[in-house]
Amino acid sequence: MVTSKKNSAAIEAATNYKGGELGPAIRLTEHIKAQYNGKQSEFATAQGVDRPQVTQWINKGFIVVSGVLYSPRRELKGPTND
Repeated sequence: MVTSKKNSAAIEAATNYKGGELGPAIRLTEHIKAQYNGKQSEFATAQGVDRPQVTQWINKGFIVVSGVLYSPRRELKGPTND
């Protein structure tokens, strides 16, 4: 598997949090409320993106875990009992 430097940094940041334990997953909107007084434009500026990008992330259900932004890829299925 090829991992970019950017992805490696995100993985390292997430796994090094609190001695290797991941923090709780929170919705991006909750993170913005807690860290930026609910101001999406301030969050966008801090991340170096335009405000519409933040709206897209919110609409797509992005979450924050240990200070790292994650996007949902797929719903996982449980094991089958054959």
